[in-house]
Amino acid sequence: MHAYDVGVAHDGGYAEYVRVPGDWVVRRPESMTAFDAMTLGTAGYTAAQAIMLMEHNGLKPDNGPVAVTGATGGVGSVAVEILAKIGYHVVAITGKPEEARYLRALGAKEVLQRQAIELTKIRPLDKSTWAGAIDNLGGDMLAWLLSTSKIGGTVAAVGLAAGMKLNTTVAPFILRGVGAARVPTAPIAPMSLRQKIWNKLAVEWRPDRVHDQVRTIDFDELPTHFDPYLKGMVRGRTVVRIAPGLAPSRSRHAMSTLHSELHRSSITDREAFWRGESGARRLADAVRRGARLLASRRSRSGSSAGGSISATTRSIAISRRAATRRR
Repeated sequence: MHAYDVGVAHDGGYAEYVRVPGDWVVRRPESMTAFDAMTLGTAGYTAAQAIMLMEHNGLKPDNGPVAVTGATGGVGSVAVEILAKIGYHVVAITGKPEEARYLRALGAKEVLQRQAIELTKIRPLDKSTWAGAIDNLGGDMLAWLLSTSKIGGTVAAVGLAAGMKLNTTVAPFILRGVGAARVPTAPIAPMSLRQKIWNKLAVEWRPDRVHDQVRTIDFDELPTHFDPYLKGMVRGRTVVRIAPGLAPSRSRHAMSTLHSELHRSSITDREAFWRGESGARRLADAVRRGARLLASRRSRSGSSAGGSISATTRSIAISRRAATRRR
């Protein structure tokens, strides 16, 4: 469950359990652990939704480079990796020169420093550069992206870290046919689309590198992490561990291995897996049963190290909006 202003208009942003209307809840794909889901959170969903809508608008890898601003953040990191995974030439735009190596590791072909972009004199139409763009900043950066988009380009505005006002002209829209992909933060997408996005994030679009570099903190550590988020000093994703002493399940790594092997198989094999027509489903069930057995044995022995599948359900992702509210 994400969005619906939980933690902002409704209590429960950092609750272990919440009671919500049934139509707020998206079914978690069988191949995605709870920890994986929280590693992605609203940010991962937003990135995937933006890419899906841009492709619906005609974006293809052969069209040209795709820019991602705020590339080291939660949405940006996931967007960079997914776009690179599916064949796009990704140009990561960041204000953190020291993070160039991180962005290239995610799959960015180029890293452009935000400070090198002249935003004080934005022309109605500038050099045609981008086939697409995912913008986390808003303000002048969004205006620049629109003015430098190619004919038929598509731009997804998903954030306003640099400002809510947009000073631009109609030139990109009427002379180059630039499209704006609608990526709302409100949960207005039909459940079928939301489920489709999460299903893609579970296997085909799974951002493995983002998952590998996620930070896990305890609930008591939250106050020390709000300021770095608000100042734009954090990269990637952070998961909050509500119950102390619990780590991500070992089954997460086993399942990740299974996902990778399955992804390398043929499309027919993957479709058979989701229909339950192959032994892969039985293998996944065995992994889950093994994780529960391991957790049970640890519980009897008094060990608090490690975790279990149920333990990962106590993990939640930091929401920038919730952090602002709490502060």
